[in-house]
Amino acid sequence: DNIFKIMVREKIPLQNAKGFSEIAFFKGKGCDRCSNTGYKGRIGIYELIEMDDDIQILISERKDADTIAKKALEKEYLTMLQDGLIKAAQGLTTIEEVLRVTQE
Repeated sequence: DNIFKIMVREKIPLQNAKGFSEIAFFKGKGCDRCSNTGYKGRIGIYELIEMDDDIQILISERKDADTIAKKALEKEYLTMLQDGLIKAAQGLTTIEEVLRVTQE
C-alpha cells in the first residue's frame, strides 16, 4: 500500500484547506518515466505575505522578520510548509519533497 499518514502540527487556515477532513499523503512507486522518483515535473510551493498597512508599518519601522511573520500569521497567510502540505495532500508533490525544501 502506498498510502501513509503523518501527524501534522501545522495549522492550515480553513479557507486554504477546503475539502480536507483528514489528510493522507501518497508515496509514488516510481517507474522508468519518472526515474523512480514517484512523480515527474516540478511544482512550486510558495510563501507570500500580502502587503497591507500593518505589514508596511512594521517594515518601515525595520522590525525583524519574526515580528513581521507573526503579524502575517494573524492574517492567515500560508507558510511555505503549509502550502507544501496542501499540495502533497492533493497528490501534486510528495511529503518527502515538501519536508526537504522547508526544513531549516
